[in-house]
Amino acid sequence: QAGDPAADFLLIDGYILPKDRSARGGDPMTIGDNHTYAVQALIDALTPRLPDLGCHLRVQQPLAIPPRHEPEPDGAVVRGTHRDYRGRKASPADALCVFEVADSSLEYDRTAKLRIYAEAGIPLYVIVNLVQNVLEVYTEPQRGSGDYATRHTLRGDE
Repeated sequence: QAGDPAADFLLIDGYILPKDRSARGGDPMTIGDNHTYAVQALIDALTPRLPDLGCHLRVQQPLAIPPRHEPEPDGAVVRGTHRDYRGRKASPADALCVFEVADSSLEYDRTAKLRIYAEAGIPLYVIVNLVQNVLEVYTEPQRGSGDYATRHTLRGDE
């Protein structure tokens, strides 16, 4: 909730860390304009298509990854409808794809977040890389190594 100090933090590796949705060099407690635009573009592009596939988009909502993680990805495509999550958080078994929009957080999203999502078995991880204006697409999570076997970079109209 706006004004709630707890809303500016998340649980990663058992630590409470501040969220960073800022522009490079910007105040880490603010959300960068390009970040806001990219999240809205995800919503606009995915929301109409997902119900026919039996899933929906959760935006900046917790993903419970026991025992020590509760990231809040910028977007997560999960099975079912939002009603299926009343009284519970989405889990890795629910998630088909996770999106992180990255500007100042790019290195962290490529390392710590990638490791967490791969270990959890999230089948598709996409970084919306605002620094280089590309999509980084990671598939085939490798549990045990904390990495993905396949990586693709999509540019422009790809």
